[in-house]
Amino acid sequence: MSLIQNWLQEFINVTEEEIIAINEITETTMVKTNEVILKQGDISDKIGLLVKGSVRTYFTDKKGNEKIVFFAFDGEPIAAIGSFFNQTPSSVTTVTLENSIIIWTDHARYISFVNKFPQYNTVILTALTRWFSEGKNRMEYLHQTSAKAKYDSMCKVNPKIIERVPLKYIASYLGITQETLSRIRRKK
Repeated sequence: MSLIQNWLQEFINVTEEEIIAINEITETTMVKTNEVILKQGDISDKIGLLVKGSVRTYFTDKKGNEKIVFFAFDGEPIAAIGSFFNQTPSSVTTVTLENSIIIWTDHARYISFVNKFPQYNTVILTALTRWFSEGKNRMEYLHQTSAKAKYDSMCKVNPKIIERVPLKYIASYLGITQETLSRIRRKK
């Protein structure tokens, strides 16, 4: 439980009562590599914290191509925010890239928790603000004009991607071909 407590401590002082309540509403699961956590079109009933492992989040375009929009690694939250909070179909699919351990809670237990501890609405808002800010940074480097500039910025902002993600997914994330990515990496 210390991972959740450590993560929350960035936003709020967590009391013993809150830790007990969090333990009561969460469960830890082991998820194998390439397992679908959420499928595009399904309603997300879970929100989680990735203890160990990595996941990719993507949508499938009208031509059937995967467009990767996000990677998460150890200690990061996992959520299809709009789907989870609005209980609407998800616009994305989330799949594990490696064996992963995830601490989850479902929508009903989450709502019950924030009703009992309303200060956690502020925690979620603060966490979402940080998450969207990081997303804005990703969008800025992904919209650079050259493939090399995108790759260099990604390596600087999030080196975990290069260390832990297969090249075909990195190419999709950057919006370039695998061949272009291979050429860029060869020149380094």
